[in-house]
Amino acid sequence: MATATRTKSAASQRVAPAPTRTETATVALLSLARESGADTRLPSFLQLRESLGVSVVTLNKALATLEAHQVLYRRHGVGIFVSPHVKRRMVSIVVNPRFAVSEPGGVAEESPVWGVLVGFLKTHLDTAGHDFNVQVLADESPDTTPLYTDFARAVSEARVHGVLGIGVTEKAIRFFSEHQVPVVTFAGEGDHRIELDNPALIASATRALLQSGCHRLALVLPGTSNGITDTFAEEDIAASRHLRAFADTLRGFGVPLLPHFIYDGGFLARAGFTTIVPTALWHLGYRVGQSLFAGAERADGVVCTNDVVASGLLTAAQEANIGIGSQVRFATHANTTLSTLTPWAGRIIRLAVSPDEIARRMLVKLNHLMAGNTDPEPRERYLATVLPPTVPTEPERN
Repeated sequence: MATATRTKSAASQRVAPAPTRTETATVALLSLARESGADTRLPSFLQLRESLGVSVVTLNKALATLEAHQVLYRRHGVGIFVSPHVKRRMVSIVVNPRFAVSEPGGVAEESPVWGVLVGFLKTHLDTAGHDFNVQVLADESPDTTPLYTDFARAVSEARVHGVLGIGVTEKAIRFFSEHQVPVVTFAGEGDHRIELDNPALIASATRALLQSGCHRLALVLPGTSNGITDTFAEEDIAASRHLRAFADTLRGFGVPLLPHFIYDGGFLARAGFTTIVPTALWHLGYRVGQSLFAGAERADGVVCTNDVVASGLLTAAQEANIGIGSQVRFATHANTTLSTLTPWAGRIIRLAVSPDEIARRMLVKLNHLMAGNTDPEPRERYLATVLPPTVPTEPERN
């Protein structure tokens, strides 16, 4: 059997492009807003267009960007004003270290998307005129603070005005709350968060495969807390939102759930693969794929909730000479700014998730809280967009 290999993604080698005219105009307007101060009236639209040397379309796009970030606001017939939100604030991007490194004994959360999300958070914070830094949570124990000393001191001295968290723990949330620092999180604890609706993603992916003619579906989940063992009962399905979404959608189409086609992050350990490497998510998909496509009975559709896991599955399918999109169809989570699934993008159903949009929503929510306002939707759901295959399926292979 051929050896599976991975190469650096094109995204990691990509040179940053030169700023567009809109980006240049946005930076210039942000600088003007900072210099002018909150509630100041700016020059007229015509004066701004002439001073910046840009078109009406470009200026409108730049203004719209800054309005979305609550840097500027326009009053019809009156003028353009600097928002009262433009008061320099220190915002910390706080990341749980397990989202970047492997943990012994289980599948790590390692994925390139976390670095991409941090990058977009930095971009949006800079555009909004905030000062910011990036912090990593400290190792937790019952008697220790969940933050490193210097950062904990900054929080306690009110030198941190808001937190954008990735995988932030409940203990860290309590610490921020005790010091009245508003927190907005993704993939972690917290009263104010953006949540990727994975059960809805699974239901949409399952529905898309069933509508394309599949009737023997596999489900692959990266986590290890899904109630999955070598065999599991109806009560296990009822206890898991992910399994329930899968089972309910199958039932709606009159298609049976096949327990032997359901895999999770515990598969590696149950199958005897005890060494966890930095690419554990990919290897989970690859090993599941080897198991899934080896027998005489195989699934004709695969639902996956992680694009790195999916790239391992798809690699295994190729090595097994499986026709992707013809013999087996795939519907998987896909981050829009990563090249993880680029080789197969035209032949699979993608449930598209935008890290840029998640970062934007997180900051809008945090700005709202830092201004002392009530959050109208504390737990805001993010729904993936279904993107169908764009090229004809491969011919059947013998």
